[in-house]
Amino acid sequence: MLELTGRGEYVSSLPGAGLIFYPSASFGWNFTKHVEDSFMSFGKFRASYGEVGIEPAPYSTQTTIATGGITSGWGDGYDGASYGNPLTQSPTRGNPDLKEERIKEFEVGFDTRFFDNRLSLSATYYNRESEDVLLDLPLPPSSGFGSSLVNAATISNKGIEADITGKIIQTEDLTWNMNVSFTQNRSLVEDMAGSAYYLLNGFTSNSSGVAEGQPFAVLRGTKYARDANGAFILNANGFPTASATEEFLGDPNADWRGGLGTNISYKGFTLSALLETSQGNDVWNGTKGVLYFFGIHPETAVETVASQNLVNADGTVIPAGTTFRGLEQDFGAGPVAVDSAWWTGNGGGFGDVGENFYEDASWTRLREVSLTYNIPSKLLDDTMLKGVEFSVTGRNLFLWTEVEGFDPDNNLTGASKGRGLEYFSNPGTKSFLASLLKRYLAIQ
Repeated sequence: MLELTGRGEYVSSLPGAGLIFYPSASFGWNFTKHVEDSFMSFGKFRASYGEVGIEPAPYSTQTTIATGGITSGWGDGYDGASYGNPLTQSPTRGNPDLKEERIKEFEVGFDTRFFDNRLSLSATYYNRESEDVLLDLPLPPSSGFGSSLVNAATISNKGIEADITGKIIQTEDLTWNMNVSFTQNRSLVEDMAGSAYYLLNGFTSNSSGVAEGQPFAVLRGTKYARDANGAFILNANGFPTASATEEFLGDPNADWRGGLGTNISYKGFTLSALLETSQGNDVWNGTKGVLYFFGIHPETAVETVASQNLVNADGTVIPAGTTFRGLEQDFGAGPVAVDSAWWTGNGGGFGDVGENFYEDASWTRLREVSLTYNIPSKLLDDTMLKGVEFSVTGRNLFLWTEVEGFDPDNNLTGASKGRGLEYFSNPGTKSFLASLLKRYLAIQ
């Protein structure tokens, strides 16, 4: 079956654009009848293509003027309503050449069932491309504006999704089903219209942003300076120095994600559970860096007896045999004393280097376990109740991860485009829920 559709829109925030048309098409082929006398119960091939748009915010094509106040950036500002409602020009310059951000996606896949529908297998390959992506890019101060919204990027996402469901046991009293899912996505910023980097979220020293040739939301920060052989470039005290430029240090996007679910029913009881995993995603652990700086991270509490005269990051000599809070380390020019002088500089969270605090944030968690009991209907024959159901549910019960002190599934900036940032985020919650559901008979 082939289906062709289209949609036309007039967008109020693009007054000169005229009619914007978005085409779509889908195709499906049920090939079950071509595999007769086989173990396949059902088979379908499917393919689709579609386009959608994201329009800019209202008045983005114009430079607006509005009532405002006066502030120097320090202390309290002056409310314009109290001083004659002065007019101020928007710091964002209007762009009359804007057009819609357009997303084009192609999918192809299949759905199959085997052994009288006891086993199901579905898989999808997709290719999604976002063209003319809207970004609020900065402008030089000499322009009189801070930024302007432009169609600045082309971003692609390609990946696969697969799902397997099996009915392992199916009797009158007992059923047992299992489900396995797998997803893999590869994002790439293919074009940035000449812009080197666009910050999505984060700090000036460590951030998540958009850069040509990198995955979307790539993590950027400063590394230690190294020579052509990869060895640290050291200062006169034997400690690493900061690189002159920022580099891309991590990818917050997972290499792959998966899930394992099960559902077991025995008479009136039903037990269900869901296990999820995310592998290969990176995170900037800003909390760890700050704890190093203030000397309250456990690794900064080590006491060491100097094996020889040692120099710390400030150039202070610690005589041999002296006990100091820190440890000995050789960065390439002999042992030095890594102590508070290093952790409050380029070895800690407020130094010029963020490389130390990028980690593999892969995780696996028991997302949910639920136990439900339905009272047999024959016990409710003399009541107005059609059914009674008790359930107990636990969520986020266990987490397995190499990172310490926070839930790597959380994000500093919430559900924003910038990801992979940790800075004193609230911990993930573990919750328990009990419920009682009653269904009443309809009164005639």
